[in-house]
Amino acid sequence: MKANRLFYRILLYFLTLLVPLLIVSFIFYGYQAMLAKQEDSKKLMYYLQSSAKTVDLYLRSVHEVSLGLLSNKAIATVLRPNDMLTLEHRVQMSDISEMIAKSKNIIAEFTENIFLYVDHERIYTVGGVDDFSLFFEKFYVHQEYPVDFWKGLLDRRESFEILPPTPVSVNGQGKGKVIPFITKSYVNSHDAVVATNLSESNLLKLFTENTIFRESDFFVIDENRQLMLSSNSELIGEHSFRQLDLAFDNHEKNYREIRLSDKKYLLAYVNSERYGWKYYSLTPLSALNQESRSTFQFIVAISVTFLILGVVFSFIFSIKIYNPIRKISEIVNGFEELDESVPYKNDFEYIGKNIQQMHDKSTQIKKHSMQISREFLDYTFYDVFTGRPVEPDTLNILNNILKNEWLFSGNRYVCLNVWFQFSEAFYEEVQDTDRLIILSKLKNVVSALSREDTRAYVQEYNDLLFVCVVNMDEDNEKAALDNIIQNIYATFSFDFKYCRISIGSGRTCTELSDLRHSFNEAMTALQRRNAQEKFQVIHADATKVENSFLYSSLEENQLIHAINSGDLNAVTDNVRLIMEKNQKNNASYQAMNGLYNEMIRTGYKLMTVKGMHYEHISMEAKTFHTSPDKLVIRNEEQYEKLMAFYAQIIEAEKDRSHNLSSIVITTMDYIQTHLEHDLYLEKISEQMGISTKYLSKIFKEQTGNNLTDYISLLRISKAKQLLIESDFSINEVAEKVGIFNRTTFLRTFKKYEGVSPLEFKKLNEQKKDKTSPRTEKGSDG
Repeated sequence: MKANRLFYRILLYFLTLLVPLLIVSFIFYGYQAMLAKQEDSKKLMYYLQSSAKTVDLYLRSVHEVSLGLLSNKAIATVLRPNDMLTLEHRVQMSDISEMIAKSKNIIAEFTENIFLYVDHERIYTVGGVDDFSLFFEKFYVHQEYPVDFWKGLLDRRESFEILPPTPVSVNGQGKGKVIPFITKSYVNSHDAVVATNLSESNLLKLFTENTIFRESDFFVIDENRQLMLSSNSELIGEHSFRQLDLAFDNHEKNYREIRLSDKKYLLAYVNSERYGWKYYSLTPLSALNQESRSTFQFIVAISVTFLILGVVFSFIFSIKIYNPIRKISEIVNGFEELDESVPYKNDFEYIGKNIQQMHDKSTQIKKHSMQISREFLDYTFYDVFTGRPVEPDTLNILNNILKNEWLFSGNRYVCLNVWFQFSEAFYEEVQDTDRLIILSKLKNVVSALSREDTRAYVQEYNDLLFVCVVNMDEDNEKAALDNIIQNIYATFSFDFKYCRISIGSGRTCTELSDLRHSFNEAMTALQRRNAQEKFQVIHADATKVENSFLYSSLEENQLIHAINSGDLNAVTDNVRLIMEKNQKNNASYQAMNGLYNEMIRTGYKLMTVKGMHYEHISMEAKTFHTSPDKLVIRNEEQYEKLMAFYAQIIEAEKDRSHNLSSIVITTMDYIQTHLEHDLYLEKISEQMGISTKYLSKIFKEQTGNNLTDYISLLRISKAKQLLIESDFSINEVAEKVGIFNRTTFLRTFKKYEGVSPLEFKKLNEQKKDKTSPRTEKGSDG
């Protein structure tokens, strides 16, 4: 009886301490689970956006490669209907297959096959020329698109289509599903079709491999409500389509909870403006709760363990007859996720090894979470540095990760950009294996040196350029930066034979979103380094930084005249003067990038007015133009690429002038001379003494532009010049460029420029007020 009373008394004391502790623990971890769910939802949305952008980039690449294939001169020379092929053409047919193979290599990562045809007799593939009907009926069968469908494509008006996926078989063997991307163009007065089959499985990998939950399913629907990609075809149907469409009608965020087939999911949504595709991801809410559930199960398991231990110890203390160790072993053995095959000698060792498994499982989950956080930080910081818009919710997640995982606590931030330049001796004297190890570990070294005495996050922005985001308190700002610089110097001071180190420091900011300014200033500081110094630090505080560039319409016109003259020396002088003026004005790194890209656009505008094809320009120049945020630390690199681009325009114009017929040259001269008059095809052809049909055809074939489009481009170009440099009214400008109807002028101007003439004039007047001479398209740093 006494033993029972003692047992209940000890048990009551134990429960009095344990129950409040359990209640507080459950509330705390419930709140943590809610926060983790919100952050996981935003991460899912971020990764879906990244995958959707990659798919759009793939589709655009396929479109550009297909158009390039159809506009290729080698193909245009040979590609004709079968009954029009001469013996010489038939000899050159292998050129078509060779060009198709080269095009396929460019997009081979996600392309299953490419084929080209211009009639119903022959089809050109990577392997050669095949019979049209035999190819589609036996060699390469599209289950959903029979041979008559492919014949009918030649008669359709669409210039390009993306067809829903279809199973394909090659020589009777299934090859999975493909998405046909159809591009159509006019070659040698005949319609030609290029079909590029995209691999559905490869496109789906972009989504399934770029997600934080393996349970997530992905769906892509085109603007016609057709299912283009699906990782789980059983989950989605017509009823589900309607639910997806209605899900975001009155919802501000691009993710929300939804119920499908009596199961709750987190639905994320991204819309592609270019191709009209809608990207969805469906993640079971159970998967989002799994991480917090694992933690909760661990707490419950421990709590239950403590509770039973309390009972056991109470029982032992009261009557001394029970073995608690065996009971603990039974409890640990009931934990589901442990490996029970681990050998043990006794109950003590069994309990110890299983508790170690619990600890290892928790550490593994923490490492996985840290890896996801680093990828998120890198993506987000890159957007901040380059000035791309970042949502406030994303910045809040960034701030929380920096505080919780990287121990940021101060309210001041600065970018410290560390740039390594290795000498020839490094590549000649250091063995390959050692070089690879050094280069691969460089980021870890810089990160360790930066965090030795301060709080910092290091990102490898580009090859051998590391951006240290340093977090400081106001009272130790200078000391924090000095510590990092001193650590780097002390570590690499014996290696200056092999490398030079330049460090650019931006100004301090108080908001994460303002780091783009500090990054821009640090890059600008790097541009002003002394190339002979082995180790140097350049502070943005010591120099003025101007975040806009100077490029007036007068300078643009002078540059255009120099290019038109074909005198490369005159072009060089103009470009040097513009560069020197901006350097004297202390133009920043991003402002100089903006200036060079604006001068590249000048060249492209000139090409458009002249009716020149882009195929005359090298791929390097095209890449330079389409990548405005590409890292170029040395202004000389930008200058050399720009001059190479202008030299190509001059050479292409010379070659083109030789190829243009006298009738086309006369027509272009007549249009430019009579631009202010009422010009139309019949009138021009009458002046040239040829038929309208022939003039339209030969002008299109030799310049790549329709005659009416060419006239409109010239008129709008002249209208822009008059709006900037004169005080003429809108009606007066319209009349001076030969458009006598105000509505027509307004519609045509907005079609080519995206804004009305009045808005265009006001924008340029505002820029004139900011700087003199006029500052155009300044970068905001």
